[in-house]
Amino acid sequence: TRVILPEGNKTEASFAPGIECFYAKNLNSVIRWFNGEETVVKITPENFERMKTTQTFAEDLKFVKGQYIAKRALEIAAAGGHNILFIGPPGSGKTMLAKCLPTIMPDMTAGESLEVTKLHSIAGTLYSDSNCGIIVKRPFRSPHHTASRVALVGGGSKAMPGEISLAHHGVLFLDELPEYPRSCLEVLRQPLEDNRITVARAHATVEYPASFTLVASMNPCPCGHFGSRTQKCTCTASAREKYLRKLSGPLMDRIDLHIEVDNVTYDDLHGDAGAEPSRTIKARVEVARGVQRRRFNQGEVFCNAKMTQSQVKEFCKIDALAETVLRDAFEKLQLSARAYARILKVARTIADLEGAPDITVEHITEAVAYRGLDRKYSL
Repeated sequence: TRVILPEGNKTEASFAPGIECFYAKNLNSVIRWFNGEETVVKITPENFERMKTTQTFAEDLKFVKGQYIAKRALEIAAAGGHNILFIGPPGSGKTMLAKCLPTIMPDMTAGESLEVTKLHSIAGTLYSDSNCGIIVKRPFRSPHHTASRVALVGGGSKAMPGEISLAHHGVLFLDELPEYPRSCLEVLRQPLEDNRITVARAHATVEYPASFTLVASMNPCPCGHFGSRTQKCTCTASAREKYLRKLSGPLMDRIDLHIEVDNVTYDDLHGDAGAEPSRTIKARVEVARGVQRRRFNQGEVFCNAKMTQSQVKEFCKIDALAETVLRDAFEKLQLSARAYARILKVARTIADLEGAPDITVEHITEAVAYRGLDRKYSL
């Protein structure tokens, strides 16, 4: 119950619950303390709730003009923990939308904050990300497409955590998704399913948590203007197909929401219609997450996106009309079994946002609409 730490760790240790912490400048000071020749300094406990109230964001959804469908999809992603992909031309606001997701996600609990802080402390990035000793804002990690596989997964001689784990309980943003090496994208499949990643090296094998929300963006073609209402695409059909074939079907199946965005008009930029602030949307998200916490009764699953197959069967029952709509979509879009389950999870989240106890045909229809782009673009 009593621990002596290096002075450099005193700030993060001040948030450790149920333990008495002291710090010393070096090991000689500790020895002299045991011999009664010197004293070590007790660390004053800090209050997590006080630090949480100080978090601020530079981004806000009220500054995103137009893109109403994309903002609706972001709300669903935040409410249910769903992965999301934005497809659209350069300058349409895909990056800004992604950066706004943490502003509407639920506040981290004390337990989540400690988990994230430990990972960043291990990686040596804690004080570059936060100067208060604990991370209270959900992480937003955005590795460049030139990042190596080790940088994403983790590794090195000491099997350190990578970007996938540093995004734990937060957002992993992959901009220009097709530009990432195929080998880097395929390693995402395990953490997207299991919420953890195993880093194996000659001297150590470490399993790190990796429960994150994936946000990806991409152009619809090499020039970026295929399907745009304002610009003409100059790519050939074969060039578009080669570009899109960089993404595998199994990876796309693990992304719940595929959202098409286009360049906004002048009227969109000039007007303020529908520009809800993030705090308003976050309030609705918090209510929906509260429904899910009660549903799963504080188990390992904490949001709809993480439901197991047995939980999908229990909590995502639909009536005959909704079943007919889902059957037609399954056959026409040639969906996989994984995509079928993810549609039900998204529909459950939409129902939670509306406060509906049951999934209706309207919820299924909206959820299916967010799955059509992978077939439209032959992803």
